[in-house]
Amino acid sequence: MVAAYNRGLYRLNLVFWGYGRKVICTFASMFRFYCLAICLLLCGRNAAAQFNDTIDYYVAANLSGNINKTTGAVNYLFNNGAKFSIQKDRIAFNTSNNWLYGENAGKLVNNDFISSTDFNIYHHKGARFNYWGLANYTSSYSLKIKDQLQAGAGVAYKVIGNATTLLRISDGLLYETSNIVVNDSTNQVYNTIRNSLRVQLRYKYKNRIAFESAAFWQPSLTYSNDYIVNVSASVSLKLLKWLSFNSKFNYMHISRTQRENMLITYGVVIEQYF
Repeated sequence: MVAAYNRGLYRLNLVFWGYGRKVICTFASMFRFYCLAICLLLCGRNAAAQFNDTIDYYVAANLSGNINKTTGAVNYLFNNGAKFSIQKDRIAFNTSNNWLYGENAGKLVNNDFISSTDFNIYHHKGARFNYWGLANYTSSYSLKIKDQLQAGAGVAYKVIGNATTLLRISDGLLYETSNIVVNDSTNQVYNTIRNSLRVQLRYKYKNRIAFESAAFWQPSLTYSNDYIVNVSASVSLKLLKWLSFNSKFNYMHISRTQRENMLITYGVVIEQYF
């Protein structure tokens, strides 16, 4: 009897420890994002509006979320991200991290983390052609991706490039290694080479309203039925030089796991050029 009681107490402690650890990790990650936002807020008073001959660096934090409480259930979604960029005469470097977490009536729906680093190399300032390279890491509960790493390079062509409008098309090859969830008890690890085609559009109106969109088509060169579709679009309204209201649409489809995500969020972006 005592042994059974001790086993039950041990299992109960494991449950509470696992839940507590998840809550602590969740709020620790949120705390890091909000600390970055506060630092940008304190420094944003002297922020510039864009890159120029004396401004080489850019840092931003986007904060969005939704909490819906009804009788007997609480639904919430947090979507937070951070970005850092460097732009010189012939080189541009970007790195970003985004974390999406959501629960619906106590059931985990999203716990997705994406980290991306890319660079562009130009022959000269204002060149239409450029070389690019990137590395992406993805872990997505909703898309059944345990771990995914992509790395590759290619070329891009700037169709339109002026102070208000950017239209760029790029293409290249990516090496991918993935660990995906096939079912509740089985994972699959595989490697493939993908072609990566991207169309990017950016438009600014009087430095107050900005529209950005990007679409990726990434078919595998090894498996004919393996492809990734990723589309994003956002609209930002600048409230202050360092603060914008932002609404964003994201769609991703992974054919190998037969999963897709569509997300519409709204929140604020705190940014600074220096």
